[in-house]
Amino acid sequence: MRVAWWAVPCNTWSSARKHDGGPPPLRGHNPKDIDGLPGLAGRDLDRVLCANRLLIRMHALMKHAENYNLPFYFENPLRSKLWIHPLIKKWASHPRTTTVVFDYCQFGEEWMKPTQIMVFNNKDFNPSTGRRCKPEWLDKTSICSKTCSSHEVLSGLVPGTNKFKTAVACPYPHPLCKYWAPTVCNPQRQVKA
Repeated sequence: MRVAWWAVPCNTWSSARKHDGGPPPLRGHNPKDIDGLPGLAGRDLDRVLCANRLLIRMHALMKHAENYNLPFYFENPLRSKLWIHPLIKKWASHPRTTTVVFDYCQFGEEWMKPTQIMVFNNKDFNPSTGRRCKPEWLDKTSICSKTCSSHEVLSGLVPGTNKFKTAVACPYPHPLCKYWAPTVCNPQRQVKA
């Protein structure tokens, strides 16, 4: 194995879950309730516990990768609550870790969707490789710096369906994958300190 890539499903970690008529939040914003809000029950509790077990397993695999100096990557939306979880914060502060942010609109999508990659042990995949939109604002509408079109807002359902817009925006844009591939697959490892 040359590298590892983790992209934990963001459904229970999503900051898009609010008390706004859509799915309610399942987690808080602090160490006390980041592993699940008090009072969760049924399917919501099961989903949170399953996601927590997945995080613990991923953390163990990351430690294993570190022992072998194996580069790894962890992806989640920039506003995901995973980035404030103590385990992820610990990895983000590691001396051989950096974070890089990409906006999907810079790779052909109608939505901005800022996405962050935590990179362990690949000095070529660094903040300079990130691609961010520099939107202009027209009233409450953001205009993409690449296409000069308004960004699609990822809120609510796709018209005529029962599918949330955030779910439609989950897949990585193909041009983004092509952009990542050479640097991800041919890592320039850092020397252990």
